[in-house]
Amino acid sequence: MIITVIIILVLALIFINTFLPSLPMLKENVFLSQDTDSQVETSISEKQSTTPYTSETSTPETQTLEITTKIVSGPKHNEVIDETNEITFQFDLKIPDPDKRTRFETKVLGFDTDWKSTSSKKRTITLPPGPKKYTFLVREKEKAETTSPAQRIFKLNISPYFGKVEIEDLELGTKTSYSLITLDTDLEREEEINMTDWQLQGRLKSFDFSKGIQAYHPIFNAVPNEDIIIKRGDTIYLSAASTPLGLVNVFKTNQCTGYLDDLRDFPITIPEDCPKIEQDDISELDQCCQEYILDLEKCELPKDTYVLDLECKNYVTNNINYEGCFSKYSKYNDFLGDEWHMYLNFNLVLTGECHTLYLRDQNNLFIDKYTYGKAECNW
Repeated sequence: MIITVIIILVLALIFINTFLPSLPMLKENVFLSQDTDSQVETSISEKQSTTPYTSETSTPETQTLEITTKIVSGPKHNEVIDETNEITFQFDLKIPDPDKRTRFETKVLGFDTDWKSTSSKKRTITLPPGPKKYTFLVREKEKAETTSPAQRIFKLNISPYFGKVEIEDLELGTKTSYSLITLDTDLEREEEINMTDWQLQGRLKSFDFSKGIQAYHPIFNAVPNEDIIIKRGDTIYLSAASTPLGLVNVFKTNQCTGYLDDLRDFPITIPEDCPKIEQDDISELDQCCQEYILDLEKCELPKDTYVLDLECKNYVTNNINYEGCFSKYSKYNDFLGDEWHMYLNFNLVLTGECHTLYLRDQNNLFIDKYTYGKAECNW
């Protein structure tokens, strides 16, 4: 028993001499480690490098030089801009000096090739349409080599067709007329745009630009199956009415379309640009027949043909109408007109309140908008 007690006392003394002296040191090291982490974090935030930000290959976030400028207003960091391509930034010194006229340098990564020098504290940039991410930078000109720029990343998320097609006008419907929306184009020479799968969005409904017919013929293409291609100078009309052409609710006008106006009621006015019949075209017919034909107005369908002789009647029946005109002129490059007519068969336009129509492309990107109602919402 005495031997057991002695062994326990010896083990206790060994433990005390071995472990207890190291506890204060361990505790001190713990607090020292915490202080060191704090100092490192503070050191990084205050550190100044001798290498300035000069290359687009270096990201602004990695720069550790002093930043002496600040962005006062403009798109927020990582903001998505989805209804305009005109961006404005305002900036200043972090510590303004009223006795000093400061010159700044700005640059938009992804747009500018060089820094832009200015004494203004504001810059407005018109960016090219299309979705893309940009970084705006601003720095003091005289400290360009020793400071880093303030920076703001933002994304432009508008359609590549922004500014090329606009909602030009809107006529509200009445008890006797249908609402009519007009889209206008601003394209370069020879430029073409495919509108297929675009959308015109209202508050309650949307119209899908699906398929249409460029050169309408009542027999050969009575069902819309072609892409909607617009060119320079084209105008697009969208009526809330139902189509007067059976299954064809989207078509482009042509030189002969005016002949259809006498046969059907078109809510969208049909241009009457039918080719004039020249006397040389009918010189083989008798004089009375020639006089009858030449007295007809442009796009006028013959009437009272029973008074004509058989030869004249056959000529009039086969030539002076839409089918005859189409057969003769559709092979020419200038046959198609400059208007697309689209019949929605529902009312996209609401009345009474403030509303906005949105035009979006096949990727649902913003092209244009049109606000109407309540005196165009000027509250």
